Amino acid sequence: TGDDDTGDDDTGDDDSTGDDDTTGDDDTTGDDDTSGDDDTTGDPCGDPDLAVTSPYPISGYWMYGRLGQCAWRDALEEVHRIGAEVVIQFGPHPARREPDELLTDATFSACVDNGSPCFDGALFALQAAHPNNTIRHLYTMATGEEFGDELIVCPGFDERIEIGDERFWRLLLRADDASNHSCDFSSPREYDLLLLSGRAEDSVAELLAQAEAMGMEVYPGIPTATPHPSYPWEVWSEAEPLCLELVDRVLADYAVRHGGLSSFAGVYQSTELPVADPTVSSVLDWYAASNERVRQRLPGRTILVSPYMDLRRAAPTGVTLESLAEGFKEIARTDMDIIAPQDSRGTGKIGLYWPFEEDSPVDPRLEPAVGQVTYGEAYRGNTRDAFEAVETAAGELLGEGIAVDLWVNVEAFEPGAGEPCGYYGDVPRTHKERLDQALTFEGTAGSRLISFMWDAYYTCEGYSATTLGQDVETDHGRPIVSQALSWESANTPGLVVRGYGIVGGDIGLTWYDGAWAVQSATVATAQGWENPGFGAGDPAYPDRLEEVWIPFDWSNMAPSFYLHISATTAAGTSTHVYCLGYLRRAGAGRAPRGDRCPSSSPRSSSRAPG
Repeated sequence: TGDDDTGDDDTGDDDSTGDDDTTGDDDTTGDDDTSGDDDTTGDPCGDPDLAVTSPYPISGYWMYGRLGQCAWRDALEEVHRIGAEVVIQFGPHPARREPDELLTDATFSACVDNGSPCFDGALFALQAAHPNNTIRHLYTMATGEEFGDELIVCPGFDERIEIGDERFWRLLLRADDASNHSCDFSSPREYDLLLLSGRAEDSVAELLAQAEAMGMEVYPGIPTATPHPSYPWEVWSEAEPLCLELVDRVLADYAVRHGGLSSFAGVYQSTELPVADPTVSSVLDWYAASNERVRQRLPGRTILVSPYMDLRRAAPTGVTLESLAEGFKEIARTDMDIIAPQDSRGTGKIGLYWPFEEDSPVDPRLEPAVGQVTYGEAYRGNTRDAFEAVETAAGELLGEGIAVDLWVNVEAFEPGAGEPCGYYGDVPRTHKERLDQALTFEGTAGSRLISFMWDAYYTCEGYSATTLGQDVETDHGRPIVSQALSWESANTPGLVVRGYGIVGGDIGLTWYDGAWAVQSATVATAQGWENPGFGAGDPAYPDRLEEVWIPFDWSNMAPSFYLHISATTAAGTSTHVYCLGYLRRAGAGRAPRGDRCPSSSPRSSSRAPG
């Protein structure tokens, strides 16, 4: 799977590579069938089914490409049915190659120019202009797209080559100045040759067209930086000018071909780095330089990035909550619009646990990443700590005039090896209860919840009889409690609870009283007030987030401990209990408003409850 570490050997050795990266330098199209594309009357796929029958809190997914508009229509209807509004795709990878490699390459061996391999054709064109012109380096980039004329800067030297349904582009860039568009080849120079592959049936264009019909948003990935051959977490500075010129031409092409589509919401930065200070400076430089080109070519479009977090004590980087916050700021300062940190539970870099569980053994599913240890031994903080740190950083950035939107990337896989799951070899998919657990901890941490990734973690069965996508659809309505705080309403002490699918149900409460005896109560949400549109009315939260207030007597509580909260509706009972820490002196009255777990504080809303 390229240089990502979504799998089994990420145990804190020298891990500076990313988590949720794509696979090598292959194109972003899949092998899904194209059935249904032969209808010549009207829309070949029929009218889109826009029904959202099983809305789940996650509203965006990474997806690989499809071949055929109807394959895309089927896939989008499937994710849209469970509430998806956003699709994200990885960008293609420019890779340094040797000419002899192309002779046996599955894609580029088919690139023939006037009867000669494309490398030979490029060299012939250069030496026809001057016999001492040479090719310094060869790069290839495989895509599933049909680019337009914006890629061709110097006709006759830059070329578009059609071979059946296959498409190739030959770009010749000056080795000393890749962005030079003078097209003067008459003086002896070194050039870099960039060969791109694509196809007549453009997967990205078909995705955008189908998303347009369904009112969805797409973030296609821009070409990545070429990684350093010896230090793959670093951008290869020698290749960076060529990669930036390529990004510029692709963005210019997108502006022409896709600029009129509302579904084209923005672009995704696939080159990854950790949220840390210090972090990988060459990647930050790449972000700044390529983002500048996005602003020039696609004004008004949004730039999205999804870096990873790592709070393992065994990690060599020694990342703390403070360095997470500073690392987040460094990424934002490269002119990002949306930062969606990976929750890093899938790789085991951070755990889902409450502060009182620090002395408990880690979830066995985490052992491939951290070993048989306790949570406190494994991690410097939990998921809520991590997202609170970056959220605080986002607020502090406003003082610098930098506004960045915080999303949450919920990883849908597990550390270690398991049943093969599509593209990712033996990396196991997770289960629906673990997604619910993640949303218990991070369901209010950002304005949107997205997930890595639909293909194939949600579409393969693994060891189960059903896929994760099917399980989400079947069990979508099960309530999830994601936030709580004490709140007095009309002089009545009580509790605000925020979550998903909680309106119209019962809130279960368990606590210790002043004598440390266990107490419990069940309170119907109808006994207080209900706000099913809370998230939709507050841009800081996901749209589907609900809020209720119930009366609760805070007197006679054990000092400074926890109130455990669950929810039950006709759809079931929450699979994980939310834990609200509170501060209170022994013998005092109700807990002061806003008291919360010291290491896992819920985010303050931009408006009062209700």
